[in-house]
Amino acid sequence: MNDRRRPLTIGLLGLYRCGNFGDEAIWRAFVGAVRPLLPAGSRLTMITLGPAGWEAKHLPENDEQKIDELLHHLALDAPLARRLRWWHWLNRGWPLLKRQIDELDALWYAGGHWIHDLSLRTLAGVLAPIRYAHKRGINAGFVNVGAGPLDTTFGHILTRRAVAGPGPLIVRDAHSAEVLAAADVPRTVTVCEDTAHLLQPADADAVDAAWRVSNLPTDRPAVGIVPCAWFKMDDLYRPQRARVEAMVAALAAEAHRLAKRGLATVLIPTMLPEDEIVARQILSRLGDGPYYLLDTRLLPARTLMGLIGRLRALISFRMHPLLFACRMRTPLVALDYAPKVNSLVHQFNLERWLTPLDDHWPKALAEKMDRLLADPDPLREACPADRLAARALAGVQQAVATLK
Repeated sequence: MNDRRRPLTIGLLGLYRCGNFGDEAIWRAFVGAVRPLLPAGSRLTMITLGPAGWEAKHLPENDEQKIDELLHHLALDAPLARRLRWWHWLNRGWPLLKRQIDELDALWYAGGHWIHDLSLRTLAGVLAPIRYAHKRGINAGFVNVGAGPLDTTFGHILTRRAVAGPGPLIVRDAHSAEVLAAADVPRTVTVCEDTAHLLQPADADAVDAAWRVSNLPTDRPAVGIVPCAWFKMDDLYRPQRARVEAMVAALAAEAHRLAKRGLATVLIPTMLPEDEIVARQILSRLGDGPYYLLDTRLLPARTLMGLIGRLRALISFRMHPLLFACRMRTPLVALDYAPKVNSLVHQFNLERWLTPLDDHWPKALAEKMDRLLADPDPLREACPADRLAARALAGVQQAVATLK
């Protein structure tokens, strides 16, 4: 864009005190990508909102460390952040948020998995700021987001109304585009890639320091395990206790197997506090041995990416740790808990390392890990990281183009 244009104020929407380090990775990558595309003097405001409230922080310019620290702070979980505070929202939260939106030139969900009707109440809350911005004539929309499931008539109606105004409608994969097409949205959906493809790891010194401070093993290779507190995406708001308990037992058994091969296990919770609770349940089954729990609250997303690059292999339910592993060329086994995991693995041509979560998944995981550890080149497939990053950047560029 032309630097002679007036400075703009862009609001980037995220989830309030979510404890989701995948979201943090998206925010950090988006900020780095979008700032050079805006007129000089433009301001970026990170607005996080959720059931318990919202907050807004202006992002500093030209201070990468402060940006890392601020976004990591905004992503950290907080007590009762998932609890709905109706009275607060009706009396203060929503009126003040509308006043904040009125000051913006644009309001975007800059990545993340936002458009789904697993909870219609949540979907209505997610779409409300976009609807309000459109009524005020403000550019508002979605950039490189995920969608689905979107199965209810009311979910379709809410989504169609929210995307009808001016602003970007860009998704991160073909599955999300199909979901929106099935909802009969009244405009073209552009497919790009997850913005986190643009994230760069922290420098080697910062990663070395984080490894030491985290007391991770130096005497043997380590395999990371990233659990998911609800096992499958469809169980997000209704976790099935029996499934989660079976997952805990299966991952503990796999950690025992790895120890017999001389490998350490590092449990890496990336959705807090839920995944940390599950990780501690796994750890409680393991007893003494080369087993570690990584305190991800201490680690900005770029540092976590660098740490994953030091692992011998990664086993993960969660999508963004898998994306980090793909970009860092860390061998992986992906546990197919959601369509977004399936899409990512196919994007990197690593389908042979994808494990469906059927009744026999623990055995399939063990077999895949045995093959992976025996394979001298488990990532022999050509890496499309640069192409995917270029497509992610194209999504950011197209969003900025809607401002003209």
